Amino acid sequence: MLSKAIRMDEWIARQHTLLVVAQESQLQSDQHKVVENDADVTDYPINSYVLYTPPMDRGNKLLLRHRGPYQVRGRKQSVYFIEDLVLGKQIRTHVHNLRSFLFNHHRVNPQEVAQQNEQEFMVRDTLYLVS
Repeated sequence: MLSKAIRMDEWIARQHTLLVVAQESQLQSDQHKVVENDADVTDYPINSYVLYTPPMDRGNKLLLRHRGPYQVRGRKQSVYFIEDLVLGKQIRTHVHNLRSFLFNHHRVNPQEVAQQNEQEFMVRDTLYLVS
């Protein structure tokens, strides 16, 4: 009986050693992933322009995957408040649904890009036909 107790103690000691090693390895892996996937690394300043990817299915395969541009109006941790430039509607979304909208400030107007993406166009002139 004594030998079984000693063997059981050996197995428990080995199991404890394995658990300690596994915990240390998991902690190192988790810390690496936290640094790699840190939500604070992605930061969109207030009044900057972003593209928005709705979390639901597109429904129509002809629609663009990323919509916008939208203007960032506010932020609370990883939740952003963006404004639709065409409708003026505020949208609340998580940071992972956003992408940077990079453009030349001297040549591109984000309002016009947003209107074109929504298939809305401004009428500049009306032609009258006289017959």
